[in-house]
Amino acid sequence: MAIKRITTPIAVAFVLAISTSMAQAADQGGYFGIGLGQSMVKDACSGFTTCDDKDTGIKLFGGYQFNPNGAVEIGYVDLGKLKATDSGGLMLESKAHGFDLDFVGTLPLDDQIAVLARVGLFFWKVDLSGAAAAGSANRSGSGNDLTYGLGVKYDVSKKVSVRFEWQQFKDLGVKDLPAKDTDLLYASMVFRID
Repeated sequence: MAIKRITTPIAVAFVLAISTSMAQAADQGGYFGIGLGQSMVKDACSGFTTCDDKDTGIKLFGGYQFNPNGAVEIGYVDLGKLKATDSGGLMLESKAHGFDLDFVGTLPLDDQIAVLARVGLFFWKVDLSGAAAAGSANRSGSGNDLTYGLGVKYDVSKKVSVRFEWQQFKDLGVKDLPAKDTDLLYASMVFRID
């Protein structure tokens, strides 16, 4: 799903959420973090003799908290590799990475624990390489599509938090092949810089 196909209600909700956050200027502050976890390409192994659709995923991010309930965040995401071999001996390897821009909503449950929800855009690139007895070929694709996720946050101190999140990146792929969704389940350390 390209950016022009994102529905108007999602775009309007995104803008309203940011506007509301900017209007309430309490508890402002910048932060940065690093996350590490497992990525999985959904429904990618059908038709292959061997397939590894899971890999290590990494996320580096920074953001600005406008109030206790809203932040805007930008991050670089490396979703790792998918490796597969078909019955004819063709070996495929796919790598996906890109940048996401998200609104992150926070619902505090007490002084230290909060529930997180995010929605935004992922500006992605996928590199696909294949090798067989007849030779090798490389292809790539890029685009921008929806990303969203859920998680929990625990404030270790006023400056340090730990997050546990699930995030999905929609419709990644190369031309003439079916696009696939990729999930990332990860833990992050977050550091406030204000």
